[in-house]
Amino acid sequence: MAIRIVHGDKSFIFTGDAEHESEAEMLRSGHELQSDLYLVGHHGSSGSSSEAFLDAVNPTYAVIQVGENSYGHPPSRNHPQARRTQFKGI
Repeated sequence: MAIRIVHGDKSFIFTGDAEHESEAEMLRSGHELQSDLYLVGHHGSSGSSSEAFLDAVNPTYAVIQVGENSYGHPPSRNHPQARRTQFKGI
């Protein structure tokens, strides 16, 4: 489940544990995805935030919820996922 909230001239998208397949469905839906703030899906795991999805959301800010866990999320700063968001200027 994902939700996009618009408040005044600011927009926020929260994608929960969405991974690439769910992101692709959102892209195909035709709904507006561009948002000022993106709560990075699935805690920054490598299975979320595809390049196409990041291009569509085009956020100014991205937030990754983290804490100690046994899943290894998010990946290290050297992981392609982390580099991809940094490359996008997020």
